[in-house]
Amino acid sequence: MVSAALLGLTARADLFEKASNVGPGVGHTAGTFGFYFTPNVDLYVTRLGVFDYSSYSSGSALVEVWKAGDVSPVTSATITFSGSSTSEASFNYSFATVAGSPVLNAGLNYLVVWVDNTGSATQPFADGTHAQVNYPIGDYAPANPAEGNLRLNYSYIYDGGTLGAGNPWDKQHVAGWEKSVISGSPSYMDVNIDVVAVPEPVETGAAVGLLLLGLAWVRRARM
Repeated sequence: MVSAALLGLTARADLFEKASNVGPGVGHTAGTFGFYFTPNVDLYVTRLGVFDYSSYSSGSALVEVWKAGDVSPVTSATITFSGSSTSEASFNYSFATVAGSPVLNAGLNYLVVWVDNTGSATQPFADGTHAQVNYPIGDYAPANPAEGNLRLNYSYIYDGGTLGAGNPWDKQHVAGWEKSVISGSPSYMDVNIDVVAVPEPVETGAAVGLLLLGLAWVRRARM
């Protein structure tokens, strides 16, 4: 279990942020949305989220994170849509904290996906203009720590109903998936993920310090 104090050492890093007000007239949709991404460094997953249009949304969204080849998700969270406001200022991403702060490893490819149709949320960013992407965007590529925590790769929308059981990676190229290579204005940004970088183990830094101290004593003894 990772303590809140430890996670507080590193700034929060949502994949998307709301960049401007969003009106309710873009139309409702209920479905399954996903993003493929690659961590540039080892990460803790702290929260998962979806975009909530307050009174224009209903039910809940089950959001999961999957790694290729796995038989169960790395982590998941259920976000309940709630609220009665029709004000644009109240429309934003809603998050739920995940248990255990699971780790995503640098250089591996992951999928964060809304896996069911039990909730309904307005497609908030059909034109790609109302959200800010906090990380590099592009095709799958080797991890590059200089780019920050994440590289956002592809977005997906699944309009064939619920994905059901199993790894969504195995279903990404079957009928119903619509693939979008993201080039600066993601077309589907309903789901979200919040991560922090895994800090260097304290014992590693302490060991280096002791080693340097020992070398200093050796040098003094030789003088």
